[in-house]
Amino acid sequence: MANLDASQWNDIQESGSENEKRFAELGLVDSFKASTPFIDYVSASAREALRTTSSLRATEIPIIKDQQVTVVQTPGFEFIPSNVEESDVYSFNAVDVFSGFRHFPATYANNMIDEQGALEAKMKNIAYQSAITIESLLSATL
Repeated sequence: MANLDASQWNDIQESGSENEKRFAELGLVDSFKASTPFIDYVSASAREALRTTSSLRATEIPIIKDQQVTVVQTPGFEFIPSNVEESDVYSFNAVDVFSGFRHFPATYANNMIDEQGALEAKMKNIAYQSAITIESLLSATL
């Protein structure tokens, strides 16, 4: 029986790999994400401006303040409450969170770890670390 060389061992080994990083829940990020779709007081044009704002400048968006509505039971035009809304502005400071990575496909040519699996794990780790950075910014702001 012939001896097995390294490349034969690699061929019969499992090439799938597991990411050993443990991902904890991100409470603040999840909380903000859960409440974000319900912000109907910000106009569509203001939301678009916020999406394209750089961290180099502060942004103010116009809003309609919560108003105290008066309701009466007395009929007649002389008893109609005015219920006029008030406008205001909210100020936002945008923050840029950025990371990146290098990926060398040749590294995985004769490697037991699958290139696609390693790439996906790397991207997930970077996205998670970016979310931790965002969570610390949210915590400091609150």
